[in-house]
Amino acid sequence: MAKLWDTIGQKLGDLLDDLTTPDALREELARGVAAMDGGDPAAAEACFRRVVDQEDDNGRAWQLLGMSLLAQERTAEAIAALELAAARRSGDFELHCTLMEAERRRGDAQAALARANDALRAASGPEEMVRAYRAAGALHLELSAWGHALRELSKAAALCEEVDRDLAGELGRATYHAGDLDQARIWLSMAATATPPQAGVMALLARVLLELGQAAEAGMAVDRLLEQDPQDPEARLLEVRCMLARAEDRERTRQAALALLQLSADHPEAHALLGQVYAEAGDPAGAVPHLRQAVALEASAAAREQLLRRLLRLELELDEAPGLAADAQGLLELQPAAPLGLAALALAIAAEQPDRARGLLEQAAGEAPRAEGVRLVQGLIALEQGRAHDAAGELEAALRQSPGSARARRALRLAQQQRAELPPGGDLYPRLPAVARLLESHPALSSHAHDVLQVHEVFDRPLLICVMGEFNSGKSTLVNALIGEEVAAMGVTPTTATINLLKFGERRQARVIWRDDHEELLAWSEVREFLDGLNAARATEVRQVELLYPAEELLQVNVVDTPGLNSLVEGHERTARDVLARADAVIWLFSAQQAGKQTEKEALDLLARHRLKTVGVLNKIDRLSPEELAEVMRHLEQGFGELVDRIMPVSTRQALRGMTGDDDALLQQSRFPALRAHLEQSLFSRSVEVKRQATRQRLELSLGAAVTTLEQRLSALDRADAAVDRLGRWVDEAIAPVELDPEREALRKAHGELYRRGSVEVLEFVQPRRWALGEHRAAPADRDFLLGMLSEELSGLCDASMGRMEQRLADLAANLHRELEPLRAAGELERVSHLLAAMDQLLADRLALLREQVFTRYTAFARGWLAGGRVDAFLTGRLRRLELTPEAVFDALWEDRVDLKAELLEPLDAWHDALRVSLQDLLDRLALELELCRLELVHRYLDPLGGVLPS
Repeated sequence: MAKLWDTIGQKLGDLLDDLTTPDALREELARGVAAMDGGDPAAAEACFRRVVDQEDDNGRAWQLLGMSLLAQERTAEAIAALELAAARRSGDFELHCTLMEAERRRGDAQAALARANDALRAASGPEEMVRAYRAAGALHLELSAWGHALRELSKAAALCEEVDRDLAGELGRATYHAGDLDQARIWLSMAATATPPQAGVMALLARVLLELGQAAEAGMAVDRLLEQDPQDPEARLLEVRCMLARAEDRERTRQAALALLQLSADHPEAHALLGQVYAEAGDPAGAVPHLRQAVALEASAAAREQLLRRLLRLELELDEAPGLAADAQGLLELQPAAPLGLAALALAIAAEQPDRARGLLEQAAGEAPRAEGVRLVQGLIALEQGRAHDAAGELEAALRQSPGSARARRALRLAQQQRAELPPGGDLYPRLPAVARLLESHPALSSHAHDVLQVHEVFDRPLLICVMGEFNSGKSTLVNALIGEEVAAMGVTPTTATINLLKFGERRQARVIWRDDHEELLAWSEVREFLDGLNAARATEVRQVELLYPAEELLQVNVVDTPGLNSLVEGHERTARDVLARADAVIWLFSAQQAGKQTEKEALDLLARHRLKTVGVLNKIDRLSPEELAEVMRHLEQGFGELVDRIMPVSTRQALRGMTGDDDALLQQSRFPALRAHLEQSLFSRSVEVKRQATRQRLELSLGAAVTTLEQRLSALDRADAAVDRLGRWVDEAIAPVELDPEREALRKAHGELYRRGSVEVLEFVQPRRWALGEHRAAPADRDFLLGMLSEELSGLCDASMGRMEQRLADLAANLHRELEPLRAAGELERVSHLLAAMDQLLADRLALLREQVFTRYTAFARGWLAGGRVDAFLTGRLRRLELTPEAVFDALWEDRVDLKAELLEPLDAWHDALRVSLQDLLDRLALELELCRLELVHRYLDPLGGVLPS
């Protein structure tokens, strides 16, 4: 506008020269113009008023009067005078320009635009049209009407032989705000070549370059700004933005942001940038006050809304955010239905107003179920209300939306811990059912739940001692000796042996528990007859026989007699192993005549793995000489000493005969009293301690197996993570733009060879001219032949390229499947199987798009291009007087070629880039799902299970 005023000032003399007024008035006007030139517009006004008072219809005098009033900033009076001039001189371009400037000064941009249109209509040539268009464009810029501004300025540029730097700067500003960053960069770069460049141009260029991701180039623009004025706040602000974009040293960036704030304490963007510095350093609490200050200083409602959104995102990452409700209300005042604002307010009031919070969340989800913050807040509130399962689902969804949310991760860890539902530490017994439920909740751990429930079931029962050994080792005789009566079956066959449990009863009797779950009570006198009377088939129908005996020690200790492990019938094997799983200690009987067999070693190895306390008993010593006994004991202690607690020699048959016959000498000879004393000391008197130890060991085994399963899965997840990471790097390399260079080159080469062959074919069929003024000619059939040949060759070119690209995708798919194989071993495929299927579908879809939107489209376009007249134009135009040489024909044919770059190579590049982005997105989602698997395994299962047993 200043340039416009200068131009009008230069026309003052012209206004006088053109006057057709009396000399006296001309002299008055000349004095007025001289006063204007001398900087005395008030004196000039007096002169011009004297003229219009005498000659009211003098339009030029009114125009000069308006200019003098405008110079005195009496805008309204100036406009009135200029409008009187316009009424008398409607076709004066300069007059309309002056009116436009007056209206702009008055602040009425719309009226100024109307005057610009009047000036355009009055323009007499390109120069004046350029001025009018530029003035209109500048006014639209002031009104932030970016599209209109770009339109008017583009018209001005089209009329210029060469766009000057000022116009380029205006076009850059308009183009930037219209959203075309690439074109804005071109215009602003042109404007920035001025010496020195306008600060506003350089600043806007730096912003454009930053938004285009060209931080290094933006930094160079900022350096030029700082050379002009090191204390320029705008330049320092852009410097901080560049430092953030280049991820420079955080402390240096923070210091630069603090220095900026000292220069621009009231600049909202300065506070916003400092907030960004803290946020990117992982300090949302440090960022919040600065963003809140930026909101308070920002005048633009749109900018304030964006700042509030950034502020709320950060506050939602904080466990404590006192200003959350107020900031949420601030956003809702600008956008009443903003889901982020509704969700944040719901979180702020959830404790005091749960019903209203629920309503706000329902409204937010209704507005946009996947909107930022909604799932996070739903998860946080569910967690606070103790709904751990719901919380975990919402928080996982929140992380899928915002993988960088640290609070979602923290809350999800807590939700998974709560999902374990294990009571706090203390007595082990009441926690076991919860441990079993936890194990049952995971398919890979459910098999261990039964073991834990068994531990819980027998926790407070009497100590269970299992008498074991191979068949005919004297186990039943030992049980009878412990009772002092012949009750347990002796001398039975392997097929009729039963599992007999000796336990306390108020009176002597037996309970037979059959496999169909019915029970049968036997009098004590009937027990022996019942056991002797079992045949093989009937014995398999008995689950176990409980021998009830009123001995006080049986209140603390139960004894179970099992058939020999080397001779269990199928019906008893499952029950025997179940008994072993519940046993707290074992008495293992070696038979003196065949002690120390390999099968016994294998059985005792199994007991050692179960960590059961095992007492060794060498039975039937009455059948050995003292020397033989010493040799057998030496052999057992050397081979089995580490597998049993102690090996004691005994003759259970002599012991039972001594007890039933009241023969104390025989009883002493049997060495049974020493065995009984050892059992009393090591097991019976310490039954509670042994029971607790056995229970703990059994639980350690079960939980250890569960933990091992979890650790194996976590190791598999580690391998899967590594595979996804490798794939990410590989995709970046394998689908980098440079990797398409061979295909581009192959297409270019094939395209050139195609037209070479076409030129050879033309030379074959063309009918050359025979005289100087003649023309080369081709028959209609030749035209059809050339058209068909070029079309078919182009189609073949595309088919060949498509085949190569299909192979590339097949190789890509094979590598993806090979690298992702660890996922299949991770055992968590239910969480990621849909993504693996999506990856296969993605490759299939991308292949279809390659065929349809790249190659098929190009082939159809090429055929239309050729059939639409390009071949005809060549044959009937260029060919007629062409020199018939291969190069000349090729050049002429090549001029009408299909644009390979625009129609095939660029779409192929775009497809290739989209493939890379899609694959990387899918891999990122895979990585996140693996992380969610890990969070669940560690915090819901591994950590709680590790804390079950007190150290």
